[in-house]
Amino acid sequence: MVKFKGHNIMKQYMQNKPVKRGFNMWCRADSKTGYLLQFDFYTDKIKIFATLKYKTVNGNNGQKHWKITGYDYSYDLIERVYIKLENLFNGDETRAKPILDILNNSWKELITEIGAPTIKELIAKAVDSIKKFFLAVPTTELELL
Repeated sequence: MVKFKGHNIMKQYMQNKPVKRGFNMWCRADSKTGYLLQFDFYTDKIKIFATLKYKTVNGNNGQKHWKITGYDYSYDLIERVYIKLENLFNGDETRAKPILDILNNSWKELITEIGAPTIKELIAKAVDSIKKFFLAVPTTELELL
């Protein structure tokens, strides 16, 4: 779980976890080398896939580290997204209903248009964190569990 306190439709809540609110993230690694090959973010509404490109480099300490050289990502909308805007027109439901109807009828286009930059930024932040981790921890100290 990647901790996140802001407002985002992709945020999850998991009651029995140390980090209760944030983004779910799973990682897949190569069974022989333990190299991270892919990571997925999961929400109830959107599933994000990312594939890392990496190479093994020698660190300043002479030990081998993984260095991320790039990444690709994609996402799928799992189910319909409902958009809720509270206090639109100061809570006047009669005036707010046409706007909410338009938003909820074109939810897919809205998520694609507005969600894409959010997803891109989320992936970039996750890759940056993984990059720092890999450069700090030698490959000999990483293992697949």
